[in-house]
Amino acid sequence: MRIPELVQEFRSAAISKQRALESGDSSRDHACYDRMRDAVSKLHSSPAGRNAFAQLLADDSLIVASWVAAALLADGNVDAVPVLEKTAEQPGMLGFSAQMILREYRAGRLKGPFGAAV
Repeated sequence: MRIPELVQEFRSAAISKQRALESGDSSRDHACYDRMRDAVSKLHSSPAGRNAFAQLLADDSLIVASWVAAALLADGNVDAVPVLEKTAEQPGMLGFSAQMILREYRAGRLKGPFGAAV
């Protein structure tokens, strides 16, 4: 897959994962996470891919942007903080997740959401 296709795969999987989480479909939730992790791993194999991933921080979807923000913040990129603060204001699981990411970051315990894939 080329970089634009990997970016689209990540976006699609992130949005589908949120829908699966909200509907309680754990098997689809896990499958979407695996797709996200695979896309991130491939994107991070080149400087151009890493840059394309970082550009998703400004994605129109707060779902997508917040996943990217969590990964970037775990790597020390503080440009992610405003995205997570905006997302933390949202109702439901998305806002709560952003609140927890910020809490863990501020406590010095934040680990990347994709583990060794990044």
